[in-house]
Amino acid sequence: MRKMKCFVYICLLLSLCSIPIYSSNQYVFLGGDSVAIILKYDGVLVTGRFPFEYEGKTLQPNAFEIKQDDMIIAVNDERIHSIQDFYKQLESYKNEHSLVPITISRKQKVMDIYLAVSYQNNNQMHKTGLYLKDELNGVGTVTYYNPSNRTFAALGHNIVDKSQSDYVHQNGLIFYSNIVSFSKSRSNTIGEKHANISSGEIGKITKSNNYGVYGNYSINVNDKQSIQITSKKEVSIGNAYIYTVLYGTTVERFAIKITEIYPNSPSKEKGITFRITDKRLLELTGGIIQGMSGSPIIQDGKLVGAVTHVLVNDPTRGYGIFIENMLEVVE
Repeated sequence: MRKMKCFVYICLLLSLCSIPIYSSNQYVFLGGDSVAIILKYDGVLVTGRFPFEYEGKTLQPNAFEIKQDDMIIAVNDERIHSIQDFYKQLESYKNEHSLVPITISRKQKVMDIYLAVSYQNNNQMHKTGLYLKDELNGVGTVTYYNPSNRTFAALGHNIVDKSQSDYVHQNGLIFYSNIVSFSKSRSNTIGEKHANISSGEIGKITKSNNYGVYGNYSINVNDKQSIQITSKKEVSIGNAYIYTVLYGTTVERFAIKITEIYPNSPSKEKGITFRITDKRLLELTGGIIQGMSGSPIIQDGKLVGAVTHVLVNDPTRGYGIFIENMLEVVE
């Protein structure tokens, strides 16, 4: 998780023409559904390293030329986009010891290096000492479904780290997720939802920006609650609610109090501050937990925003984004 001072993003991405322009008399369908968000890397990310035998010696991770968080973007001068592509390029290396030319991106600097690879004849596998990942995924919450153009928005903040933004495909998929358990938040320790991804695809992601993930849904949402959105100037300090899932797929309502509003905040993901007041939610989760990102905030029967951040040293308090900002067309 990426930290900003004492705050963390909770989760835990092309055309802008599919994103609705803000209108204060607009109605949408209320979200609150727990979802799994999947975006593909445009390459393969090194998430860790482990020692392995090479030329009769145990090659330790600190001896590797490749490092954790490097993005492998080519092997043998061939562009790769997945772990499958990576191993396909290794198929021509069937010697016990090989040095394979690869291209990596490290902190936005592209460089060519060699990767030590050991081919195991007994199981016909290549050993590289690398843990690899080719997609970015996380659990979040849908904020709204817009029936006028069958679009949705979720999360309320960026899922992509700036250092990786050039290597993540904007298009992806969003699925229903089933919450099987959750851990409780405490001061300086943020809990999280634990979920299984269902086979129920909600739709396709077409864009990710600082205010969430957006896309087109393919499900029937006519049974969901229709709700009016509201402008920043109508949001006030006082009682409100968030909608989120704690068990299974059931969306529940929990009480909060909006404590401050910053309509002109340069960090639009933190335009609203609030405190959890719902006794049941506080008892169960200790406050805000990862996976609540995108949970819609309702005040006076209108959709005013979405949950985005949690205060690490006091997880009963958090930030939200104005719905007006989520609906803005932003480059």
